[in-house]
Amino acid sequence: MKKIIHKALVNFYEHVGLGKKFHPSHDIVLIIGGSSNKLGIELCKTFIKDYHTKVINVDTTDDINGIGAKSNEKLYTFVSCKDFSDIGCIEESMLSLQNLEIHPTVLINNMQEGIKSTLLKEDKFLKLDDESLCEFEKIVRYNLQSVILITKFCLSNLFPRVHVEAQEKGRGFYIVNISTILTLKPSKSGTHFITSKCGINSFHDGITSELKLKDNNFKVKTLLAYLPNFESEEHWKILSPNFSKHLVQCLLEGRYGDTILGSKRSIGDILLITGFKNSFT
Repeated sequence: MKKIIHKALVNFYEHVGLGKKFHPSHDIVLIIGGSSNKLGIELCKTFIKDYHTKVINVDTTDDINGIGAKSNEKLYTFVSCKDFSDIGCIEESMLSLQNLEIHPTVLINNMQEGIKSTLLKEDKFLKLDDESLCEFEKIVRYNLQSVILITKFCLSNLFPRVHVEAQEKGRGFYIVNISTILTLKPSKSGTHFITSKCGINSFHDGITSELKLKDNNFKVKTLLAYLPNFESEEHWKILSPNFSKHLVQCLLEGRYGDTILGSKRSIGDILLITGFKNSFT
């Protein structure tokens, strides 16, 4: 009975935030997809302008005008990946990461290739032909394959470089994967994008279990953040600043497990929430 109670309490305290928490002045944030979509840009803006935190952005384009990052080289570093669907390009980016003098302690996987497809009407769906299959392969390579490779690289090569110092100061590491609430219920749109995010959900669960089973002091906390549904591209742009601030707040609190960005509901309600239409609109 004592063991059962102890296990339940440990699980509870993990969810309310014991262990790793985001430290703005000490942590270095690596964002995959920090400038090719609105949420990534807002994340860079929040970390740099609001918390003066060092950010490493790995993306195909360095389009972050207006946030003052380019004028502050001490806080912002851009690493180019010409094509996330090409393993060779990803390997070049990882080599560039390894050669940096700064090493990340927080990894945020924010690949959102194909997210606009969730806004398509039924008559605009891609037909299951060669073109559609090529698009599907590209989206999966962007949103899933690249994330798996870079996450594994961080765990094997980058995090160990700061492991001793981080452990001595009780800091540890964070891995955050961003998915969509559309993966939790049947959907008639955005099939390619949603399927790739279902893969992210599975990968996140797998890496979380793997890290728990490792018998060492290499402390890595994981968080799966679900994007709610949105009505239009304009709606997505309006909501992104709030999503960014909510995610950073979760890291400051040391949140663990799952969260729905932009929602005040408890994690235990997540499957229930997906059954209600227009809950986040």
